[in-house]
Amino acid sequence: MLFLFQKYLQPTWYFNRLPEGRMGRPIPVEQNEAVYRDLLLGRRWDVPPHRAARDPDANYRFLRRYFHPAWSGYVWMLRVISGHWRPAGLRAFFRSFREKRSTLYRHLPETPTLPALRETPGVSVILPTLNRYDALKDALKDLEQQDYPAFEVIVVDQSEPFRPGFYRPFDLPLKLIRQEAKALWRARNTAIRAAEYELLHFFYDASPVGSDWRHCPCL
Repeated sequence: MLFLFQKYLQPTWYFNRLPEGRMGRPIPVEQNEAVYRDLLLGRRWDVPPHRAARDPDANYRFLRRYFHPAWSGYVWMLRVISGHWRPAGLRAFFRSFREKRSTLYRHLPETPTLPALRETPGVSVILPTLNRYDALKDALKDLEQQDYPAFEVIVVDQSEPFRPGFYRPFDLPLKLIRQEAKALWRARNTAIRAAEYELLHFFYDASPVGSDWRHCPCL
């Protein structure tokens, strides 16, 4: 807990608190604030152990910089109700009104939209198979009836004998890869390298799938 008043607004920050101080020169309050800013940005500092800043001026300035102004009034009322208010704290509360809200996030780049959050993200269906053409036929027929608009099917066939003509009747965005080595992990890695889309679905040659991909129980 870098600042004492954080316990009122962010009690879970207890888990980010640095160890209690030991004998020696205290760390300046300004460094506490720098550590807090870096924690918000996902960075950690290698700093000596130190206590939370208990100076009322530092705490109220901290609240005004990083939280909505109403929260400093909320903390002041809590301090009054709990009997912890002091004249110095009241003065610090009013002096903090001169502080402006931090622009910590103003210049950060916008977070890109994840593929999974787009309305119809493209999906690469990875389907290794080995000597299971009967089951594979049903799986490909199910995929053929799919109404999801953006997907491809990558079949890595390890069968002996290999039957390339088996795939001709299917009306699918199909990539067929022949692999002689018999290994599921190798087949999947091969398909991943050939995938066009960012989202990967590891399918099985005996997996059923409904016509509406988004309601498929195997996803």
